[in-house]
Amino acid sequence: MYKALYRAYRPEVFSDMLGQQHIVTILKNQIASGTVNHAYLFCGTRGTGKTTVARLLAKALNCQNEDVQKRPCGECEHCKNIAAGNFVDLIEIDAASNNGVENVRDIRENVNYPPVLGRTKVYVIDEVHMLSTPAFNALLKTLEEPPESVVFVLCTTEPEKLPATVLSRCMRMDFRRVSEEELAGRVRQICIDRNIMMEESAVRVIVAAADGSARDCLTLLDQCISGRKGTVTRDDVLDSMGAVGEEVYVELTDKVNHNDPAGALLVIDKLMRAGKDSRQILQGWMSHYRNLMMTKFIANPQDVLSMSVENIERITSQAERTDIEMINNAIIEIAKTITEAKGSNQPRVLLEICVVKLATTTADGRYVSVNMKKAEREAAKTEAARAERTPAPETRQQEMPEPPVERVPVQEPAPVQEPAQPHEAQPVQEHIIREPVEDNYPEDTYSEEDYYEDEIDAIWAEIIEDGESQTNTFTIVRTGAVPIKMNDTEFVIKVSGQARRYLEKNRGPMEQLIARYTGGHHKMILRDEEDDNHEMSLEETARKASEMLGTNVEIH
Repeated sequence: MYKALYRAYRPEVFSDMLGQQHIVTILKNQIASGTVNHAYLFCGTRGTGKTTVARLLAKALNCQNEDVQKRPCGECEHCKNIAAGNFVDLIEIDAASNNGVENVRDIRENVNYPPVLGRTKVYVIDEVHMLSTPAFNALLKTLEEPPESVVFVLCTTEPEKLPATVLSRCMRMDFRRVSEEELAGRVRQICIDRNIMMEESAVRVIVAAADGSARDCLTLLDQCISGRKGTVTRDDVLDSMGAVGEEVYVELTDKVNHNDPAGALLVIDKLMRAGKDSRQILQGWMSHYRNLMMTKFIANPQDVLSMSVENIERITSQAERTDIEMINNAIIEIAKTITEAKGSNQPRVLLEICVVKLATTTADGRYVSVNMKKAEREAAKTEAARAERTPAPETRQQEMPEPPVERVPVQEPAPVQEPAQPHEAQPVQEHIIREPVEDNYPEDTYSEEDYYEDEIDAIWAEIIEDGESQTNTFTIVRTGAVPIKMNDTEFVIKVSGQARRYLEKNRGPMEQLIARYTGGHHKMILRDEEDDNHEMSLEETARKASEMLGTNVEIH
């Protein structure tokens, strides 16, 4: 039967250990001087060699080699039996499945029996943090004063979960992540041993994905070389891992930088259709932003980035046109999404929400009001439409006559004459029209003509930011609703189906938000996105008639 690489290349002597030299040195000195402790606590991230070192310690304590400096030798009968898992004086216990107090009682009963074959009986308790509180309490006395020929080795990835009474009885040794250079060296050696050709860029991708875990590194290598012929390329490794190439992250980040959520979502959809994993995309995207950050501050990024020269050039170019504040915000937001995606069965939705947030946020953290329909149009058409909706002031003077503006009180039949503004004719209103004050929203409301689009966008951005600070589901409004206009009584919004249902269900709170930032109560009017031929209000009808007839039209 085929043996996995991480098992086939498991170290048999201390000199074969990958990294952890600080721990190996201490244990070798203790074995040589006969000062081995009665209880050890090996803690560190997964795949860093905790169980392997525990077995090497058991070999060294029972090795039959006469030279103490050469223990474990890996060649004597005891060393071979331990490597094969047949040594009766090495007892390995999985605390994840044997975590009850009755399991600890079995240890307490058997610990008093002397070793059968070797000099020392070694108990290795893996994932010790999974023991129950009664089990820990039952183990305390035995752990503190075991028999002379017994050594305990406790292994855990979460030492903070252990009681202080257990920690104080053990010699703690922290296992570090294995460096990328050491992992790359092991991968190259295995490829040589097995006559496998692999590109250096492919080796670097495997090592970076292992994240300091030797076991993960060899597992990924096993996965990438399985069933492949010829030279293993970087693309082969990415395909085996379900990862994404750097050029895709460059494209995705460009869409975000240009506040193009529609384009960014299409990139995500393309990746999903190709069978990529959402969590893997999040991890790779955060690494991409980390690379951008490193490129911002390091003159020669090739010294720290494990990628091809072409990709380094792409990242360097993108880093030059990306603000460091935007990079920092993206890393924080993606990190939050990664944490949420770990326990979610809808990681794609969380990824898409993250993309939309980043694509609608400026470098200083302000939200940008984005019309999703306009985002799909060409820039030239958008600018032309904007120019038609907002004519220049001098054009208004030529097109509109300058008759005096009459103010018509609601209860009086006779109009009251008001002097007209010298620069522009004003439509008939029930209130006097005043010019909006820059950077300050006045209490009075404006007609559609005088209420400029940039002011509507500013108020809408405030409403969106306030709503999203109260509930995460308000993102539906950001992506599916766009303000059209407002007058003194109505706030008209163009919506899609999902946004319409959300706003109709939350009409009261939404109208309160609108009132907060417009200075008065407005009825929220929802208009479907495809319905452009809407009925004009009475005031708008009067204004249009005044323009066509060249006189003032009053409404009674």
